[in-house]
Amino acid sequence: MSYCLRLAAFLLAFGVGGLASPQSGQADLLAEADRLAAAGELQAAEELYLEAVAIGEDASGHPGPALGGLGAVYLKMRRYAEGEKVLRRAVAAFDRAKASDTEQALAIRSDWIAALLGEQRFKTARKELGNLLKIAGFYREDPARGWVYALYAQVEEGLGNPDMALWYHYWAIEKITVARSGNHADLQPILDAAHALILQLLKDNAPDSRLLSDVDFLDPASWIEGRYRDAELGARLAQRARMVRERRFGPNSPTTIRNSCTLGAALVRLGRYQQAQTELDAALLTAETHPDLDEAAQLPIHAELAELHAAAGNADLAVSALRSTATVHRDAFSRSSTHMRKVLREVADKAESFGFVEAASEFRGERDRYPPGPWEADGADVTEAQGGQTLRRTLPKYPPAARSRGLETTVFLLVLVDEDGNLGPLMVHEGGGYGFEKSAKAGVAKWHVKPDTFRDRPFASVRRIQVNFHLQ
Repeated sequence: MSYCLRLAAFLLAFGVGGLASPQSGQADLLAEADRLAAAGELQAAEELYLEAVAIGEDASGHPGPALGGLGAVYLKMRRYAEGEKVLRRAVAAFDRAKASDTEQALAIRSDWIAALLGEQRFKTARKELGNLLKIAGFYREDPARGWVYALYAQVEEGLGNPDMALWYHYWAIEKITVARSGNHADLQPILDAAHALILQLLKDNAPDSRLLSDVDFLDPASWIEGRYRDAELGARLAQRARMVRERRFGPNSPTTIRNSCTLGAALVRLGRYQQAQTELDAALLTAETHPDLDEAAQLPIHAELAELHAAAGNADLAVSALRSTATVHRDAFSRSSTHMRKVLREVADKAESFGFVEAASEFRGERDRYPPGPWEADGADVTEAQGGQTLRRTLPKYPPAARSRGLETTVFLLVLVDEDGNLGPLMVHEGGGYGFEKSAKAGVAKWHVKPDTFRDRPFASVRRIQVNFHLQ
C-alpha cells in the first residue's frame, strides 16, 4: 500500500483540473475529519466522514471527497473490503461529475487500487492500473510512472508471475532513478521487494539452476542487485548473463555490452576499480568495432566510465567520459539542436553531482551555443512515423503554417499501449510549434499497434513514438 501512497503524492502534484468543491457544511466536516485522520484518531475521523457523505448525498452534492477520505481511513484500519466498496463509490462519483482527471480523483483511484491489492483481487487491480494510466496523462513524468510499475509488480507477483514482477520492479526503479538524478531514498520499499523476490526465485530454483541460464531473469536481477543492493551477487549474476550470451552468440557479441556495463557498475560499488576499468574498456572496444553497432551503443559504456572515474577520484577522466557522451550524441543525432541542448544539460547536471563545478559550467556554456529553436535543418524524402510495430497506421498531415514557412521538425509522443494494442491519451514529449504537435497527435491517435510481450504474453507499457516532418 505504501506504493499507492507515494503514487498519490505524485498525482496531487500532476493533476490537470481543480478539486471538487464540497457543500459549505460538508467542507467544515471534511476539514475536521482530515485533521483527525492525520492525527491517527481514525474512529473519530470515520464518524465525521460518514456525516459528510450523508450531507453530500442528501443535498445532491458531490460525495466523492468525503467517500475518498472515508476509504483512506478504512485502508489505515486494514478494513480492505469496506474500503474497496467506499472508494469504488468515490471513483464513480468523480466520474459522474466529469472530474475523473482531477488530482484528488486520481489519488482516490490509487487508494482504490490499494484496497483491491489488500483484498488480493489482483486481476481487477491490474485493469484499474491501466485505467489510471490512461486517465492521468502523466506519461512523461518518470516518478509517477515508476510507482505505477511498482504496483504492477505487486499485481504480477500476486498472480503468480514472479518473472514478470521482477521486470516491473526493474522498470519502476529505472524510471524513478532517472527522474531523481541519483536520489534513491524513496526507492527502499521497491528495492526491498525486488531483492526478496530475487532471493526467493534463486532459492526456489536452486535444484535445477534453471534461472542461471535464463537471461530474462539474469538481466534485471543483476542490474538491481549490482547497482542498488548486493553488489557481490549482482556481479556474479552479470558475469553469468554474459557467459550465457557468449555461449549462444560467441565471444565479443554486442548482446553482452549491457551485462558488461552492469558488471562494471557492481565492481565500482565494490571498490574494484581496475577490474571495472578492464570490463568497460573491453565493452567499449566491442561497441566501437562491431559492424552491426552504431555509435549509440557506446553511450551506456561512457556513462559507466564516468561513474567509475568519479568514484576513483580521477576527475579529468570522468569529465572526458562525460565529454565522450556528448560527442556520441552529437555525431549520432546531429540534426537536432533541441536534442543536444537536452543532452548537455543532463551532462552538466551529472558533472555537478560529481562535484566538478567548473566542468558543469563549461557544459552549460556549450549548451547555450546551440540555438533554442526546435527545428532541424536536414530532412528525409517523406513524412514518416516510427513507434514499434503497428497493425494500423495513418501518417499525420503536414501543418500548413509550417509548410508555408519551410519548417521541418521531429515530434516525440508518449502514450500508454494496453494489452490489446489500443492507445491511451497522447502526451507531447518534444515538439516544434506551428501545429506540429497537434498534427502528430491527430495522426497517431488513429493507430492500432502491436503490444509489447513477455514470453508471448502481452502487457501494458508506455511507448515513445517519433514522428518526423520533412518537406518533400
